Parts: sequence; structure tokens; C-alpha cells
Amino acid sequence: MKNRIKKLGTYQKAVLILVLVLAVVFSVIYPITIRQVGFAYRGSLLTPSQEGDSQVYAGTVGGERALFTVSPDKAVTFQYGETSYGPYTITEDPDALPEEGASGWDLGGGAPTGIVLRDGEDVVFQGGVVKQGGSYWLYHKDGRVETEGVTITAQEGVTLDENGNEVDPNEPPLSTILELMSGPALTHKGDWLPYLLGLFLCAATAVTILFADELFRFQLWFQIRSPERAEPSDWELFSRYAAWTALPLIALVIFLLGLQ
Repeated sequence: MKNRIKKLGTYQKAVLILVLVLAVVFSVIYPITIRQVGFAYRGSLLTPSQEGDSQVYAGTVGGERALFTVSPDKAVTFQYGETSYGPYTITEDPDALPEEGASGWDLGGGAPTGIVLRDGEDVVFQGGVVKQGGSYWLYHKDGRVETEGVTITAQEGVTLDENGNEVDPNEPPLSTILELMSGPALTHKGDWLPYLLGLFLCAATAVTILFADELFRFQLWFQIRSPERAEPSDWELFSRYAAWTALPLIALVIFLLGLQ
């Protein structure tokens, strides 16, 4: 094997080193990433920790420090950069349920719970909530479905909701607050399947470099006589170098995508 490697050209040796580095680096990164669990919020993973009697979820969202704090009485506060939101509190109120037959009330299914959600002393939501799987369906008292995340940004930089009301785009959605109050499901970034596929491509690249002529003649074994005498054409050599360039790049992209 040493003699085989010595006979390789500079580019081939460089690609071999590259795929080896990719395999080693991502073999370290993937286990670390997958072991880190947290609360998924707006494309980021907030790490859970305990501060006194409160549960904290902290991380970086959109380049700013983000921190959720859930107190023992289930009050939720949110710190985003220098701005604070909350405390949000919830009380159950059967009278907050939409009237039976109100428009849209039957979309979520399940058994509804009447709630009043407050930001400090201000009521921010009053209606019914239905949890299905990991999602919350919220219905205002008049039966309207709460549509979260539907916003537009005006030319002045002001963010408006679907009704044209000015909103703060950094304020946490109601469903997020409810999820934190009930104890959110933790998740992690990273997936083993892209990691294994990336390793396979790295290994395939190494094999095609180390045994290029053998693989070339093996392909000809069932097509021509005396394939051991065949010599690769310029097109064959070009195809080899193209593959040696493309495969590591594809492996790198797959490795990175698997960490999302």
C-alpha cells in the first residue's frame, strides 16, 4: 500500500488527505452535535439548564442572545438581546371557549380547553386551545383561528400582521409560550444517515484513487479480450479527476446538511 501511495500524483495525494480529514473531523463533530439536546426555536437550538427553581432555555437566535425562563408557577419570560418580554401567565377559563359552532372552531379536533393568556396584566389571548401531536391550535373567543407567523414588512421597516396591525417580530409566538409552560419536547441537530453517506463517499473516493487502473480494467473484463493490456484514454483520465474533485465536495455538502 505504501508503494501504491508513493506512485500517486500530487493532486491524488491531496485528495486522499482531504477525504481523510473530512472523515476524521466530522466523526468528531457529529457525536458532539447529536448529543446536544435543546428546545428548537426559530432555527436555533436553545440549551436547557436549571437556575434555582426555574428552567432556562438559552442560545443565539438571529445573532442575538435569546433566553426563555420558566418559573415553578409556569410563568414564562423571554429575553431577546436587550429587550424583555413577559412574564406570560395562563389561567384556565371555561367561559373563554368559543361558542359551539363558531366559524373554524372544529378545525383542530380534540377536546378544547378554555384559557386566558396574559402578558403581565394585559390579556394577549382569550379563547380555546387544542393540542394535536406537537402542535397547538388556538381559537379566539369568536371562533377565529389564531394565525401565527403571517407577517409582512412595510417599506418603513414596520412589521404588520395579516390584519395590518403593527407587531413585534421578535416577540415569541403564543404556541411557543404554551409549549414552554407544558414542558417542551427537546430535540437535537444532526442525523446519522448523512454522516454515513458522507463517509461512504469519502471511502469511495479513496478506493477509486488507490485502485484506479484496477477498477478501469475490471469494467472492461466483460467487454474486451486481454483487458490487462488496455490503457486509459484522455477522456478516462479526465473523468477520474472530475470524480476525485466532485465526490469530496459532495461529501462535504452532505456532511454539513446533516448537521442542520
